[in-house]
Amino acid sequence: MKRVVLDPGHGGRDPGAVGNGLREKDLALTVAKYCRNHLVENYDDVRVIMTRETDRFVSIPDRAAIGDGKDLLVSIHFNSFRRDTSARGFETFCHDGPLFSTTLAMRKKIHEQIYAYLTHYGVPNRGPKRFNHDITRLPHCPVTLVEYLFLTNQEDARVASRSGTLKQLGVMTAEGIAMALALPSKRTVEPDEDSDGEPEYQLSSLEKIMLKNLPLFEKLVVELREIDD
Repeated sequence: MKRVVLDPGHGGRDPGAVGNGLREKDLALTVAKYCRNHLVENYDDVRVIMTRETDRFVSIPDRAAIGDGKDLLVSIHFNSFRRDTSARGFETFCHDGPLFSTTLAMRKKIHEQIYAYLTHYGVPNRGPKRFNHDITRLPHCPVTLVEYLFLTNQEDARVASRSGTLKQLGVMTAEGIAMALALPSKRTVEPDEDSDGEPEYQLSSLEKIMLKNLPLFEKLVVELREIDD
């Protein structure tokens, strides 16, 4: 069982980045919930832990303690740069010091999956980077920090405000996590316990309709035979 920590940045008294009518703490929590839901609904052998599930403040040391010993922590953020609102784009970070051996490879998969979506909206790829963030340094586990878009940039904020964007960011983040941890997809057909391990036959939609209306079909067959006679 892989244990994944999703860390929606900021919260409570700390709004994070603010720009163009958007607050980082709100967007980060929404994306994290979509990410969690996609993981648990589509993959087996994974337990998802959230550092916060409501609009509340959680300190960096407390977030780091939640990540200790887990298989992966993904810290979810949106960017800002008030001195130059032309700054925009997507980037990811890990610590610039010693790392767990799997950190860079896992970060690469997460970065690539998310940008595969954002590139369709002309969002620049600022690339994977390394920096001494507290949240990338303190947890005793592999950490990737994601900065999806600059809320202080009008173009990026417009992308963030699009219907479905936050859900898709959550989904693509989840897909990157699944690839990074090689999570198995959920089985769509469960074995029948009475069939010696053979998968139970699943009725098609057409077969279900026919079965539901079996008396009508039987009557139609009788009428057709009478016509032939």
